[in-house]
Parts: sequence; C-alpha cells; structure tokens
Amino acid sequence: MAEQEAAEYIDPNSGRASQPGGVAISHLGDQDGTPVDLGILDEPDDDEDEDVEDEPESDDDGEYPEDGTIPEVKDWVDDDLNRAQEAIDREHQRPNPRSTLLDYLESMLEG
Repeated sequence: MAEQEAAEYIDPNSGRASQPGGVAISHLGDQDGTPVDLGILDEPDDDEDEDVEDEPESDDDGEYPEDGTIPEVKDWVDDDLNRAQEAIDREHQRPNPRSTLLDYLESMLEG
C-alpha cells in the first residue's frame, strides 16, 4: 500500500506528472500526448527545509558579524549607536574597508 501511495500520477488529459496530492512536477509525454511512465518518485527530504528561515538570522549573542555582508552588518547595528561605532572600528581594520557601509554608519552617528 505504501508503494502504491508513493507512485506518481500522470494526468491523462494534460500529460503532467504529479505526486500524491496533485502537485504537478513536469509536462511529460510523447509528441502524440501519451504520458510517459516515470515509475516511483523520490520522496522529498524533510530536513531540506529546516535551514530555511523567513527572517535573517538574528545575532542573539551580540557578537559583530565579522565576515558578514553589508545587510548583515546593518541588521546587527540596527539603530544602536554603540554598535554603529563598533562596526566602523571593525570595518577600518579590514584590508579593504567597504566605503558604502562606512558612509551609512557614519551618517547614523552624525544625526
């Protein structure tokens, strides 16, 4: 019974293959519209979606995102002027400070 539930279904009208539940996965068929038998579809890994989050990771421990992107540094700073100054200091220590980030952070401190 489980093997029967895992088998895909080919809609005879559209030639589209779908998993149980009716989710179409592709348009399959010969030129005359005859559906192609794919056998049994692989079940998706439940673990694949665990690492995906709707919101960017928050830095709960309060540490500066050393190798962070500009948006990650901005998120870490938020509207905290102390963090803005720390980010400026850290950015100046980089071999190639990011001028757009520095401009953004310095404008925060100015006003």
